[in-house]
Amino acid sequence: MPLPTFLRWLRPATTADDAVPRIQEQINPTAMASSPTQEDWYWGRLATGSEEDYFWRRLSDNWYQKDVIPSTYLELHNQCYEAYNANPLAFAIIEISTSFVMGRGVTIAAREPEVQRVLLDFWHEPDNHMETRVYDLCTELALYGEQFVRFFVNPYDGRVRVRQVDPSLIDQIETDPQDIETPLRFHRRPIGPSATLPGDPAPMQPGDRQNFEGEWFKAGEEVMQFTINKVSNAKRGRSDLSTVLPWLRRYKDWLTD
Repeated sequence: MPLPTFLRWLRPATTADDAVPRIQEQINPTAMASSPTQEDWYWGRLATGSEEDYFWRRLSDNWYQKDVIPSTYLELHNQCYEAYNANPLAFAIIEISTSFVMGRGVTIAAREPEVQRVLLDFWHEPDNHMETRVYDLCTELALYGEQFVRFFVNPYDGRVRVRQVDPSLIDQIETDPQDIETPLRFHRRPIGPSATLPGDPAPMQPGDRQNFEGEWFKAGEEVMQFTINKVSNAKRGRSDLSTVLPWLRRYKDWLTD
């Protein structure tokens, strides 16, 4: 005699007719707990929860050098930039710091009238737009942990233009052998031919050799480096976000769990 429907759970199913399909998870929720959410599809990567150890245990081969290896530096650089674009807390950390430090802007003054005139000529140079560039310098110094500022001097009238070099393009810093705090020159990695030139591939230009070999810049004359968040015997600065990235991700995972 068959049991009523509501009592069939008391007897294990023995035939196909009596078998009741079971509902079960098709994914492992633990494995998917740290997967990227929709806003991270473009700016984020898979996370495992131990990134701070992954990054800072991969130091250079020499124990006395306190900079991470180049591949780790680039990975940190990219992740800080991605967080700045995708994570509102990371964006706020950088922007609030800039607002607090810069306030309404910067003024420059010198006691000597001739020096003041030179400073104002540089400050009001249209190509420099220093009124807004000072905010970019402060923001990117906090975001990247360092800034490389390149100088272009007009040989005819002595006017100086400044431009910021992306720190990820600088792959070597040569310092005084006896004084690591005194940089001698900086090497910009090869950047290849311009993608804006017509042709497939783009035609070679006489000055393209440096695009494949990179270029050295004299420290203090052509390029100056400014760093934060580093120890005295390290060459590269560290972003304000570099140590908080794992915790920002964990906070986001807690909110979306």
